[in-house]
Amino acid sequence: MANSILAVAKQTDGALRKVSFEMLGEAGRLAEKMGATVEAALLGSGEVEKLPVSVGGVRAK
Repeated sequence: MANSILAVAKQTDGALRKVSFEMLGEAGRLAEKMGATVEAALLGSGEVEKLPVSVGGVRAK
């Protein structure tokens, strides 16, 4: 995870929570300044792998 920023995202009932979008957005802004990438830990139950983790053109791994 060299030169990466880890953002924690949470889903409830199959949808990302608002705070997750805020975290990913800020991680993207910081990563751009640092020349880093954004990685996300997606928390929740159910089929979380179906949720896209992308905000404002920033795509998390």
